[in-house]
Amino acid sequence: MKSFPIILLALLMYGTAIAQYRSSEFETALLKGTRTETGKPGAKYKNNFVEYKIDASFDPETQMLEGDEIVTFHYNMPGRNTYSVVFNLYRNLYKKGISRTRNCKPEDITDEGMEILEVAIVDGASEDNAGFGVEDTKLVVKLPKALSPGDKTTIRVKWRNRIAANTHHRGGK
Repeated sequence: MKSFPIILLALLMYGTAIAQYRSSEFETALLKGTRTETGKPGAKYKNNFVEYKIDASFDPETQMLEGDEIVTFHYNMPGRNTYSVVFNLYRNLYKKGISRTRNCKPEDITDEGMEILEVAIVDGASEDNAGFGVEDTKLVVKLPKALSPGDKTTIRVKWRNRIAANTHHRGGK
């Protein structure tokens, strides 16, 4: 009977030792300084972020939502440049022909989906139309010049979208 507590203690210590395993990805993040021992962001952790202002209007009769947004994108990824900014167009879930993992009621599927009316790069007081493409639920805005770490750019996007009447995955009535 005296050996039971010793065996139990050995099993508990073994379980604790296994729980302390750290993946090679976590070890790499520790070495780079992007994570701390507790798993929180480290001193060298960088994250992109945006500031935005959206002016929107909604027509209840037609269920049309229209927006004009100004987004300032702050690029902070060390060691590489970017040549584009990607926006999520979640409302395109209801566009005909889009691959989706959720079912939508047929009456909510539209031909146009989320319509992108205008995309412009805002540089001070002037705006220049920007090249862009829409693929499924992504809007990819091509930048006129690369953003380096620490740079920012301001993008204006005008859009409209009819709100789904019956399916409510990402909003609706």
